[in-house]
Amino acid sequence: MNKTILIAGILFIIFCIAGSVFAEEIDYAKTPLNKLGRGIVNTATCWTAYPDKFAELSKKHDPVVGVTLGLIEGTAKTIVRGFGGLFDILTCLIPPYDKPLIEPEYEAEAADSAMQDYLW
Repeated sequence: MNKTILIAGILFIIFCIAGSVFAEEIDYAKTPLNKLGRGIVNTATCWTAYPDKFAELSKKHDPVVGVTLGLIEGTAKTIVRGFGGLFDILTCLIPPYDKPLIEPEYEAEAADSAMQDYLW
């Protein structure tokens, strides 16, 4: 019994090592995990549309207009981004996996660049 478990354990280790040695590199962008991850990130960070719109409109007009119109436009963009993320989560097993529903792919990227342009 112990000998059988030992042999099974050794074979398991050999197959695991051999599998990792001969494994092909997987392009993560073309897998359902990419779409699922994008959906989770976009759903969790959809609120970052507010600072994005505040900064963008404050730079174009003035801070009062930036905050008031930014609240309205930020709410609309938050809803769209949140539902886009939810759609990616629910359809993560349906191709295409590497084409985002909304550009830019992540809202946090747009908010970060808008805040940098406004503050620095």
